[in-house]
Amino acid sequence: MKNSIILFSLIILLCLEAIACNFNKMHKCITYKTGVPRASATTTESIANKLFCHAMKSDTSLYNIENNGHFVISGVWIEHKWSYECDNGNLKIKPDTGLQLVVEGKLSGIDKEQ
Repeated sequence: MKNSIILFSLIILLCLEAIACNFNKMHKCITYKTGVPRASATTTESIANKLFCHAMKSDTSLYNIENNGHFVISGVWIEHKWSYECDNGNLKIKPDTGLQLVVEGKLSGIDKEQ
């Protein structure tokens, strides 16, 4: 009887561990919102994920925006459209057939009260 209780407890413990491990994988898939179109944050990220096609160049790197704001461009490139997908609990990048223009930059100086 005592051995049966120990065996049953071990089986329950293993099941709980397996569920927790699978939950952590699925939580990542939910957090990253699979299926939602994405864009790489930098050219380095785009190249690393094999999405990068080619770099572009802007005529100017500073664009003035109303309310005394400005946008400074630090990079422009073409990459494959992509989204995250969950494959058996593992988060993966899924390239699409289309292309997208990505602009990396920083917005500053805008009065947020208006």
